[in-house]
Formats: sequence, structure tokens, C-alpha cells
Amino acid sequence: YSILLENNVKWVLYMTILPGQSLNMTLVDGNTIVGDKRVNGCILQVTADSNPELGHAAGCYADSAILEGSVSGSDGYYRIKYDTKGESESGTPLVYALPHHYENFDTTVMNGKYMVSTLDTTTKGQAKGYLTDQLAMKVIVPLDLQFDPFTTIPNKTEPHYSAATLNSISAAAHNDVTGDVISESNLDSMYFSGKALAKYSWILYVCQYILKDSNLVQIILPKIKSALATFTANKQILPLRYDQTWYGLISSGDSAQDFGNSFYNDHHFHYSYHVIAAAIVAKIDKEIGTGTWFDENKAWVETLLRDYANPSSSDPYFPVFRSFDWFNGHSWAKGLFESGDGKDQESTSEDINASYAIKLWGIVSGNKHLENIGNLMLGVQRTSVNHYFLYLDSNTTQPKQFIPNKVSGILFENKIDHTTYFGNNLEYIQMIHAIPITPASSFVRSPQFVQEEWDEVLTPIVNDVNDGWKGIIMLNVALKDPQTSYDFFNDQNFQPAYLDGGQSKTWSLAYAGAFI
Repeated sequence: YSILLENNVKWVLYMTILPGQSLNMTLVDGNTIVGDKRVNGCILQVTADSNPELGHAAGCYADSAILEGSVSGSDGYYRIKYDTKGESESGTPLVYALPHHYENFDTTVMNGKYMVSTLDTTTKGQAKGYLTDQLAMKVIVPLDLQFDPFTTIPNKTEPHYSAATLNSISAAAHNDVTGDVISESNLDSMYFSGKALAKYSWILYVCQYILKDSNLVQIILPKIKSALATFTANKQILPLRYDQTWYGLISSGDSAQDFGNSFYNDHHFHYSYHVIAAAIVAKIDKEIGTGTWFDENKAWVETLLRDYANPSSSDPYFPVFRSFDWFNGHSWAKGLFESGDGKDQESTSEDINASYAIKLWGIVSGNKHLENIGNLMLGVQRTSVNHYFLYLDSNTTQPKQFIPNKVSGILFENKIDHTTYFGNNLEYIQMIHAIPITPASSFVRSPQFVQEEWDEVLTPIVNDVNDGWKGIIMLNVALKDPQTSYDFFNDQNFQPAYLDGGQSKTWSLAYAGAFI
């Protein structure tokens, strides 16, 4: 049946009934279609497209799906395989793919899958409908990304440091290791405490592997271990508790505290900082300490991972991949709060940090399966984030009037809002998609994107920013121009007020200085 809407758009209603039955549909008024009888086993399918080729899928529909994934070298593969019900002429249902899917189609599987429809989505560009019972994708994974500073700037593959650069990093580290890690991290917020723990752990990493200064390591490592012990013993200001309704670790604070952690907001943001800190401590303790820290704290770390990214369907205590949406290609930060515009996420960079944490813990624990999951997630995000959240001038996925914003701001299921939950300042909106700058940042935030954002949005405002967001802006510059970034942090007039609470001068110099 053709259905002509009041705006002259035509939809199609496909009706499939069992042999020996009959059913006729009648339009009784402008809003109501009625059948002339009741029948068992009738399948009604409405399409917002009038292409007659859609009829080849009529009678068959997806009922559930299975996710499969693997990594081979620098290639990552993932497949969404749909279980179906009913029958159709093509033997398959109609399945819509988003732009990040069809850009990365695995041609060995998807060749011969016929596209029969295109539809505009709410916030993710144009979906394409295929006669298929699976979507199979192939992505590039960051095989070479480990703990060391990493960049995708051409011809700058390996980090290296001059004597002068090492001296500057050392001077910063001698100051930074004197910080009070315990008081800075024992807060009524898993988010801000995690940022502090990760900040000092990256300082520790620099001291051990870049400066190779055992004296500095012996100062800072015990402090971080003591600070982490507060959390592994669950003695922080707001201890975590296990929720038997939604099966997760939540804050013991109320719904207004810690960005709604107790209602499952932002868990992948919060817990990934702790996991990264633990990965660095475990790695170094194995090499220079007793080597027991990993075994003593493994269960705590992996419980945090299980909360936001449990990969096992046989785990009875946590859902599978609570945060990461394998169809949409990124995580959602929204927990159990009502939202008229659906789920949302405003920090793609902390989403990347969450996947990076999975990979790093996989490396430290020798769990290749977990490392591959982190790698595959990063490979998926590299494409999806650059379609939907980060806008190159050449982006054709989003409406052209959005592209000059360079970032989405908050991306909901039903709208894109160029703002943040904590203010409308441009530095907030842009840099919430950059924080924290880690070795994983450059894999997703390409040098070209960073250059365009710098030229079009950040250059006009950077001189007026004089708080911690300035440090994020200028370390972000290292993703396209390490020398300028390094010079900023190495300037004799540099102000500590320019550093975000999760950022250190030591790491900023070490990251930017690796590629000058």
C-alpha cells in the first residue's frame, strides 16, 4: 500500500500474510488505517521510502543480533550478524548502515549486498539500506600505540629527545613529584580523583622511561600506590557500591553528585582514568618493584573495566559493554536520567581515553584478547568520531552550517547542541573533545583537523583564556605543531594556572617535546 502523507511524501506499507488468509486495508480518516479482519501471523512493515526494490525484503525482519570482532595485525574486523524472522524474496531483511559503517565496509563480505534505500537520520547523516543479514566492517587499529608519546604527524613516527629538552622535562618533574597525590586524589568525585591519579601516573611514566631517573621514581611511585590504596580499599570519601538492579559499581553519593555517577552517568569517563593510572603503576612495579602490585590489585582494576566495558556475556555481575555502542561506533555518557532527546555524549576524547585504558590494561596484564578489544574500539571510534563529532572542512555527513563549529558539542540521539553541560565558552565546547591529551589522542584527532580547528576557532580566543583550558588548548597544538606547543610550556613566563587539574607540566613537555 502507498501512503501519501500531508507533506506529499510517500511511504509504503508492506503486508505479508500466511497462505490461505486475506486482509484488506482501508483508510478511514486522515490518521487511521484499518484492516477488515483479524489474522494470525501478519507482518506489517512501513518504510519511509518508496523505492520498489524494498519489496525484496518484505516479509523478513531482524529479530536480534550477534557481534563478532577480531584483530589481525593493523586490521580490525567487526561484524553485526542479524538473526531474522519471516521470509522475503531476497532471503534477507532490510538493514540500514550509518556513514561510518559503509565507509569501512569489508568488501570481502559486503560486495553484492544491494543498496535499496537512503534515509536521513536525526544526527548521523544519511543511512543507507541494504538487502543483507549482516554488516561487516574493516578498520585500521593503532597497533603501534602503546604507552609512549605517539603521533600521526607525517615523518614523526618515533619519539626522541634532545639533551636540552630532557633538562626542561627534568626540571618540571623535580617540581611535580613533590605534589601531594593523596590529598589531590581523595575527593568526593571518582572523575576528579581519577584525573589526579592519571596525571601523577603519567609523570611517573616520564620519570621511569623518558628521564630514566630512579630517584624521581622512588619519590613519586610510593605516593601513587598509597593514593590508589585508598580506592582499592574502597575508603575514599564516596565509596563505591554494587547495584543489584542495573548490575554496576556506582557512587554512594546522591544523583546530583559526581556528574550523576550513582545513576550511571559517565562511568567510562570516570573509571578509565583509574585504570590508566593502575596500568602504569603495575607496569613499573613489575620492572623495578616487588612485582606483586599487579596481582594484589588486578581484581579491583578489572572490576572497574567490567562495569563500563565488560566483554563477556557469561559474566553474571555486569552487562556487556555498558557504555560502548557498537552500532553507533562510540559510547553514550547518559545514565538513568530522563532525556527528551535521547542518550548523549559531549567528550569524545574521554571516550577515546576509556578505550585506550582497556588496551593499556590488556598490555600490562598480558591479556591479548582485552588488548585487541581496546584496539578495535579505537579503530571504530577513529571513523565514527570524525563523522559525527569532529568536523573537517570536507565533512559531508553533518549539515554544512554545522561544519564551521568544528565540533558537535553535545551529540544527542535526536539533536546536536554546540554547548556543554557546564557552560557556553568556546574553549569548553572545543576542548571537552580534546581532554585529556594522551598518546591515543593523535590517532583520532588528526593533524589536519587540529590545524583547521586552530585556524578557524581557537586562534581568535586563545589569548583570552587564562585558566586550565589554555593548557589543554596548547597541548592540543602538539598534535599538529609540537614545536609551538613545547615552546609554550617551556617558556620562562609559563603560569601554573594554565594547567588543567588533570594535566602536568612534566607530561606536557614530554609529549610535545617527543616530536620536535
